[in-house]
Amino acid sequence: MNTVTEHKIYKSIPKMVFLCLFVFSLIIGLVLSVIVSDSTSDADNEIQYIEKWTVIDSKGRSFEVGQSYDDERALNEDFTIVSRLPDNIGIESILCFRNRSDVKVYINGELRKEFIRDRDSIVPGGSVKEFYVTIPLRENDSGAELRIIRGKTDHNPFVVSETFVTTDSGLYYYMMSKYGLSFIFAMILFFTSVFAALIGIIMRIRQKKTINMLYGALGVLDITFWLLSVSQFTPYFTKIYYVDGLMSYFFTM
Repeated sequence: MNTVTEHKIYKSIPKMVFLCLFVFSLIIGLVLSVIVSDSTSDADNEIQYIEKWTVIDSKGRSFEVGQSYDDERALNEDFTIVSRLPDNIGIESILCFRNRSDVKVYINGELRKEFIRDRDSIVPGGSVKEFYVTIPLRENDSGAELRIIRGKTDHNPFVVSETFVTTDSGLYYYMMSKYGLSFIFAMILFFTSVFAALIGIIMRIRQKKTINMLYGALGVLDITFWLLSVSQFTPYFTKIYYVDGLMSYFFTM
């Protein structure tokens, strides 16, 4: 085998490695998505949605809405929403809903949870990500009055977001059914790009010249960092609701 042929083969190795990693990522992603779709069907029975709400605006006017309700006025004023919890609250039940604004949750007049952006967002300039509020429930909360005071928001003017009672496992499967596929692919791309970047660095050191695969891998790695920072699973796992804006800025820069 002559030197020219050896050089061509050696040059094609990074391309073959990257192609194999890409195909492997697709296969793993499809397999995991099937597993997730099968597992979420088992958790559907654990989720009880709150179907009816009474909405009270800042002027004291009230009206009835269904499972969810959006109103552009939520960008400038506060709302109070009232409903009742299901009658069969279990020991491990939790109340869940998506939130971005200041919020106070009362059950039978008792304050169970509150989030104040100016107080709880400790990073200057950090934007608050939409996250899932979770409140542990007690068995004697069955049928109790649920009152939520929502402050004005600066994004997605929902007054009533999809609210439900479930368990920790039910919430996990619920989130996997909504956001799991993109999160799984982002994680696969992350590990793939790390592996490809390591190979590119080794080849860069050995060959003492530019390796295009290295720059491609670093670009994909940066994108996956951004995808993970804006994922709903970031506040779910870290319980930090305000860093995605800063993280996204750094990664895109």
